[in-house]
Amino acid sequence: MAINDVISSNNQDNSSSLDESASPFFLHHSDHPGLVLVSKKLTGENYTSWCRAMRISLSAKNKIGFITGNITEPSAALEPDEHALWQRCNDMVLSWILNALEPDLADSVLSCATPYAVWEDLRERFALGNAPRIFQVQRDIYRIEQGQLSIAAYYTKLKALWDELDLVDEPFAFGETSLCFPCSRRKTARTWFLASYAVQQCSHGNA
Repeated sequence: MAINDVISSNNQDNSSSLDESASPFFLHHSDHPGLVLVSKKLTGENYTSWCRAMRISLSAKNKIGFITGNITEPSAALEPDEHALWQRCNDMVLSWILNALEPDLADSVLSCATPYAVWEDLRERFALGNAPRIFQVQRDIYRIEQGQLSIAAYYTKLKALWDELDLVDEPFAFGETSLCFPCSRRKTARTWFLASYAVQQCSHGNA
């Protein structure tokens, strides 16, 4: 076989491999039902951080569509091959989510047949409970003072509160540009820090 033919054949193989891996139905050889995607299981109280960690992990595996509802079940009668691929990935993602839940929570969603159904069930249970925490974090932000902290430590503490507020108050819309919202909040955080620091310095100077 000529060298050009070998190169052409290799390019075709690489292209085919890339096409397969780009599909949301692609499963890597390391993927298995017992895989644990996040370090901490969902307990209920940690829903916001757990949700973000799971979304990142599923997005990295190109499976985010299974929890947003963008990937729908193909017809088993009209598209049997594609339905078989969907079913395999559906059950795999479902297993990954169940593995990331505390046993009691996992038992409560076992009747759900799709990752999307589980995701919506958990969201309805826990996402709407963020209002008290949002209020508490906002109150802590407005009350924070530098005190004996260095400028760097003061800013770090303030930024940690703003980052937490980004998480608990982040829009739960997947794949939308609304997720740039935290960027605006971070700019507000810097402005707040500078203004707050300036006011406190003036207060100390006049004391």
